[in-house]
Amino acid sequence: MNRLAAHRRRWAFPVLAAALTFTLVPVFTAPAHAVLTQDPDTDHPPPGDTGPDSEPLVEGGETLAGTGNSEPNLAAESTVCINGQGATACFQKPGDMLWVQKTSSRPWATAKAQVYAWDRQRWRYIKTLYCSIDSRWAVGQWGYCNFDIWEDSTRNTWGGYGSGVRLRAVTNTGESTYRWIRNNDNSPG
Repeated sequence: MNRLAAHRRRWAFPVLAAALTFTLVPVFTAPAHAVLTQDPDTDHPPPGDTGPDSEPLVEGGETLAGTGNSEPNLAAESTVCINGQGATACFQKPGDMLWVQKTSSRPWATAKAQVYAWDRQRWRYIKTLYCSIDSRWAVGQWGYCNFDIWEDSTRNTWGGYGSGVRLRAVTNTGESTYRWIRNNDNSPG
């Protein structure tokens, strides 16, 4: 009898999970006609959408070492920055460039951008971009990395239009809060 009870217990959860999957999936399916109804805007996501709901569970991405001997055009509307403890991170929309500046003698500083695309129903996490400078860089010096991500005006894999990044400044003492930025400038960089 114990063998039969153990056999039933072993199969109870997989059978219940399969039954719930096939029963509940149609209930949670979003309508296929949901579309982005607002023009791209740097500060405001689509109506009822405050950007991605949560952090990605698993991050995958691209990491580049900062290069350059210049600085971002901070006066341009297409360059958006955020300050953190010991670092400033900027996203320059034309060219999809990340800029990072050490603002204190921290050993390193990184601009971190989590990239999302609008799939006509919700924001989908795509990847995380990192642009880093290390202790060889002087305080106040800028480094940049050039990436390529979808623009708001570019149709993405899911048939939607809309691209955004969560920008953070990161150092060895932690991350800044993020700034949500719509990538709505498709000018060549």
